Amino acid sequence: MINSGDNSDPSVLPTVPFHNRIEQLASLLEKTIAVDASRFHHRVVVQDGVDATLDELRLTYSGLDNYLASVALEVRQALPTLAAILQEHEHRYNSVLYFPQLGFHIALPFSKARLAALGLTYRFASPSAHYYKHAIMTRLDETLGDIYTRIVDRELDLLQSVREDVLHYGAAMTALADRLADLDALASMAHTARILGWVRPHLTRTRGIHIEDGRHPLVEMACQGDFIPNDIHLAPTPRDALAVHSDLTEEATKASHDRGGSAFRRPHRAGEGILLTGPNSSGKSVYVKQTGVIVFLSHIGSYVPARRARIGMVDHLMTRLQTSESVSRPESAFVIDVRQVAHALQIATPRSLLLMDEFGKGTDAGNGISLFCGVLKYLLNFPKRGDDPSV
Repeated sequence: MINSGDNSDPSVLPTVPFHNRIEQLASLLEKTIAVDASRFHHRVVVQDGVDATLDELRLTYSGLDNYLASVALEVRQALPTLAAILQEHEHRYNSVLYFPQLGFHIALPFSKARLAALGLTYRFASPSAHYYKHAIMTRLDETLGDIYTRIVDRELDLLQSVREDVLHYGAAMTALADRLADLDALASMAHTARILGWVRPHLTRTRGIHIEDGRHPLVEMACQGDFIPNDIHLAPTPRDALAVHSDLTEEATKASHDRGGSAFRRPHRAGEGILLTGPNSSGKSVYVKQTGVIVFLSHIGSYVPARRARIGMVDHLMTRLQTSESVSRPESAFVIDVRQVAHALQIATPRSLLLMDEFGKGTDAGNGISLFCGVLKYLLNFPKRGDDPSV
């Protein structure tokens, strides 16, 4: 429930339209569907009192055991020879059973050839009994019929009518589903922020990204040791200003590999872009990805995994991080990478954030480095569009 007396923004979860229609639909389903019985029978069961025909069938079915006990006595009285055979085998009783779709049968604990002379027709057997048809059973089939199947069929007819009625509430149900989806997303983000200690980011209209003690939420949960947080500072600077960070130590790299986390010391210089270098398994990819994750989370209204975050709003978040090859796509990994970066360069604006990880691999080393440097130079100069995007 949402407290109407709180100070929350009412525009976050506006009043659900058609609320009267929702109440009508809920009342219809509550009066029609027997929830507990449906759960017990593993199918949708209609409530008692909805349909007179269904109620009559159920009443007959509920008293079937007592009625069939009297029919079993009738069988023994009509077939004294059968009663004598039962006594020979020290069985005092026979029984009459109903099987859905198979009808009514006499159940006997044995099979005898001379039973055919009594008008008993053998049908099938189970580990505990043999089942026969008789004129009395045929009479029950004609008078009572396949009563359980009739109950189910009647319920299906009634439920089909309910389905047709529900279609008239489509607009109200769609509106409710939209609001519930919003509420579910907001509740999930709030719960995550509370249990993981995330903070509220400060979004600004000015360009720049400043994150203190940022963390990658998934890697932090998966790493065996303590995740080492990292800062990131991207801000508008004079042209060709590029912050280059390569301050990893061998000890930090080894510690990162052992723990499965990030091992960067905190970069402190701000630049229009950041060029990050370091040995394998040092946490470069985690650092790049956590930047994108934090920026994305801040733009969807979520708290972020950091100690403090001041983030300028971006219009595009573009990445060249991972390439998935496929036999259905006749292109090499290098060609796919180039296409991704080319598309990013075409749509980038001064408010765009471009994340690249090892762009230029997959071809000759010299050509790859040259291509990468050319892309960086283009982004830092960014002709015809004013300020540079962040990279």
